Amino acid sequence: MTDVDVLGHVNNAAYWHAVEHSLAGAGRDLRSPLRALLDYRHPIDFGDEVELAEVSDGERYTIAFVASDVVKAVSCVEQLT
Repeated sequence: MTDVDVLGHVNNAAYWHAVEHSLAGAGRDLRSPLRALLDYRHPIDFGDEVELAEVSDGERYTIAFVASDVVKAVSCVEQLT
């Protein structure tokens, strides 16, 4: 199982996979330059049910990873010009 580290926490690649999937579904052009930040607040453990809360203001796309009503991480992606 490659999406979980030795401590049973979801690893970075799984977060970024979810961000890329959400961006593609939102119609963002993934071929153009982007700036992406991911703020880890609490670990996501194997077996957690995670919901993605997505907000876009046209320039910035924010995704919150929420499990058990706790924001575990927040990603912010913006188009570079």
